[in-house]
Amino acid sequence: MPKHPTVVVLTPGLGGDYFGDVLAGLSREIVAADGRLIVVETLQEHVRRTEVSMDVPFTLPLALDLANGFISLTNAVDAEYLKGLDATGFPVVVLSGSQETPDSATTVRPDNEAGTVAAVEHLIGHGHSRIGFLGNLAQRDILDRLDAYRDTLRAHGLTPDPDLVFDAPENGEPGGVVAAHRVLAGDERPTALMVATDRNAIGLVRTLADNGLSVPRDVAVAAFDNIAAGALGSPALTSVEASADEVGALAGRRVLERMRGAAVPLATPHESRLVVRESCGCRVGAEYEQGEVPASDPEVSRQRLLDMLEALLLRDLRTGDEAADRASRDTVVAIVARVASMLARGESVTPVQIQELVESLRSLSCRPGALSGFADALTSHWSAAGSADAAVASATAARIAAAVWKVQAGASLHRAEATDRAIAEQYTVDAGLLDTEGADPRDLTWLAGTHVNAGVLALWDGGPESGRLTVVGEHCTDGGPTLVGTTLRTEAFPPAQLVERATGINREMCVVVPVHTREREWGVLALVAPFETTSARETYRHWAALLCAALESQRREDEVRRSALFDALTGLPNRRLFVRQLDQALARRKRDGTPFAVLFMDLDGFKLINDSLGHQMGDKVLMAVGAAIDAQVRAVDTAARFGGDEFVILLADTDGTHALGAASRIQAALESVREIDGREVVTRASIGVASSAVDYVTAEDVLRDAEFAMYRAKAAEPGSVAFFDESMRERAVEWASLATDVLTRATAHELKSHR
Repeated sequence: MPKHPTVVVLTPGLGGDYFGDVLAGLSREIVAADGRLIVVETLQEHVRRTEVSMDVPFTLPLALDLANGFISLTNAVDAEYLKGLDATGFPVVVLSGSQETPDSATTVRPDNEAGTVAAVEHLIGHGHSRIGFLGNLAQRDILDRLDAYRDTLRAHGLTPDPDLVFDAPENGEPGGVVAAHRVLAGDERPTALMVATDRNAIGLVRTLADNGLSVPRDVAVAAFDNIAAGALGSPALTSVEASADEVGALAGRRVLERMRGAAVPLATPHESRLVVRESCGCRVGAEYEQGEVPASDPEVSRQRLLDMLEALLLRDLRTGDEAADRASRDTVVAIVARVASMLARGESVTPVQIQELVESLRSLSCRPGALSGFADALTSHWSAAGSADAAVASATAARIAAAVWKVQAGASLHRAEATDRAIAEQYTVDAGLLDTEGADPRDLTWLAGTHVNAGVLALWDGGPESGRLTVVGEHCTDGGPTLVGTTLRTEAFPPAQLVERATGINREMCVVVPVHTREREWGVLALVAPFETTSARETYRHWAALLCAALESQRREDEVRRSALFDALTGLPNRRLFVRQLDQALARRKRDGTPFAVLFMDLDGFKLINDSLGHQMGDKVLMAVGAAIDAQVRAVDTAARFGGDEFVILLADTDGTHALGAASRIQAALESVREIDGREVVTRASIGVASSAVDYVTAEDVLRDAEFAMYRAKAAEPGSVAFFDESMRERAVEWASLATDVLTRATAHELKSHR
């Protein structure tokens, strides 16, 4: 295994109760191995994360040159993508995926069977026999839970009723709301429900309450995931603790073991446990693990409580960094020891001592859910806390718990303030990206002031099929070498220099988000930032979607500007841009004597092509002629199409002699045989040349004379070259004077017809 292993995580999304916790545990293991984490979001921005049930159609081979192993979360990619990684020799771990996995891939998932069995048996123990199931039946973990639910009913002599299985369209609260209405619409409602996720259960309970039904009085509920929102609800949810954090950590350990060449089991379920609260019908304030039996030895029971308190706090604080985790553990051990001392002292505990405990807890960066669990554990286990006087122990535990609840309220307020800051940050990003008259969105200046420490934007060189990305924008809070202009293979993105900036101790990762819409593939955005484990917001995908809108707006503005200056058919400059360039050449001629020449070209016989082969073929011929001319001129020259079959070339720093050589090269290029739509086509052009040998004042004068010379060439011999000179000017003036005289006399009726 390399000294600094790099693990690429493929995930449909970030944040929230599931993905955030999985990534937290996974990151902890990778950081402990002195590794780095690249997280690639595979879900398209127009698809909601909770709707993911089928495999995501993701094909980009991002980060293959940097990776030492891959972890795929749920259905982040399809079976073909996983097989490709496996065939390349990468260790592959799939966490809770429903797609077919390669034979050598390792799968990790929560123990859906054991957790569901415990929950359903608990409902049966309450006397329920009409038990239903509710969940998103399109996902593998949910189907596993459904199978375990049915098997448990059969094991207890109950027949599963298909009418009591309620499909939820997604795993979140809205899915629970939809399924709840299906429950309400049934002919005979279940008396209890096994719900596949806590979020579904929260939506269910709220909807039942809105319709006059109470949980658990009318419908008992047991759920799965044991998230803080469920524990803090009313009623508090009885739920299976699957610990997505620990499942993620297990996946991290498995991929590291595979890198070391160790033999690992192909399938690894992570232990689940049932946490009993109120929604199942147990008494208010109850919280214990299914099967837990109070210890007869007070000291054993007391130690069990202290161990639980320590685990609750440490779960939120572990980073994988040895020094940081050691310091966190020392702090937590000291806090738990203080609690033990206070419980032992009973009513002699002073307000000052409780306040000191509160300040110690505030110094930790724990989420509200952990502090809530800490308080719940105290109140639920007071009788086993080691005091001989149960009443005193109860009062002391309640005082401590009340203080902890204040800390928890403060943590909730802090999280609400963090949400407000995130909303303000999002407003700033929105304004920066939607300001079409401001900075170029590709520069990433809109990231200034955000929580992102570094980032790069790379655009495709001709689309994803080209396999090449060029960095066009960069954001860095502390300087560093610029990557703008660097071209990378898809497999080498994100740049290694960016990945190295993510530090584990700060819980940072490199997030990679494709920037695309249904209609257009723009490129890829890579950001280094600390990750949020509780927010359901898909911040980076939202940014990518806004970036797409900004780039599309910029593209359309560029098209408008280009259409004003360039020919739509050939892509060459049009007359307006050409005249602008010619004016500059005239100014240089006047300023320092720099010569120039203008070639005015008209295709010979083009009308015949249009009339005989059609205008569509004529357009293709014009496009081919434009490309041939453009290939013959230098970067300092300007080739333009004025319309029809007229092309004009400005030769910079060129005298008449060199202009003739250029005209000859262009004629030779045009006269070569071309095959267009299966037909051989040959073109030639008559060319008129006007140069700075004549003292011109305006661009229109130059063009007039070059065009005049072109007609002289066409009249003398089609396909030839003619130069405009003073004798030609005199003749032109004479012809113009004669034309004016004829027009004047005709107007005055002075012309007579002679037969």
